[in-house]
Amino acid sequence: MKRDMKLVTKLLTSFEEAETPSVDRDKIHIEGYDQEVVNGHLSLLLDGGFLVDHMRLAFIPGHSRPSQIPGNLALSWKGHEYLDGHRQNSASQQAKDSA
Repeated sequence: MKRDMKLVTKLLTSFEEAETPSVDRDKIHIEGYDQEVVNGHLSLLLDGGFLVDHMRLAFIPGHSRPSQIPGNLALSWKGHEYLDGHRQNSASQQAKDSA
């Protein structure tokens, strides 16, 4: 899978604009993108530290101890910094284009 920076920006922006601090990973959909590609990019964003996974404990039948399972995702400090930088770069580019 090739990294799509437009999708990266759309995903991070969707977290920033969410009504809650964290979002259920199963409810993350970006119009015009295959869900498998979205999920792959979510994994990249988690690996890169742009998102945080709020793991939770759950009791799984047949296990004596609770197990950690994936939880909701949230924008990290690094994710916020990326969006701020992206906006600044876009504003600079627009200023250059209008000059």
